[in-house]
Amino acid sequence: MEAPKCKRKPIDYLKDGRIFFHAEDYEPQIGAVTELLTHQAIYYASDFPHWDTEFPENIQHLGRRKDLNDEAKKWLFADTAKKLYNLS
Repeated sequence: MEAPKCKRKPIDYLKDGRIFFHAEDYEPQIGAVTELLTHQAIYYASDFPHWDTEFPENIQHLGRRKDLNDEAKKWLFADTAKKLYNLS
């Protein structure tokens, strides 16, 4: 066993809401990750202010994705910021 002090399976640590993965609009596996873990494991990444950012167009691209349901899109566009910045 490589991590003998871990009491749970690795997937359980990924699902417990303390680890986040960034989601940019071009990444093909965002929908699969939301199905495997939960949509609450991903957060919106604009890549702003880098020179190669696609903001704000990437918001529209994410909004049109068919592999994300409305709840996942709401999480990406609003609820992640509320959680990460402890906003009400």
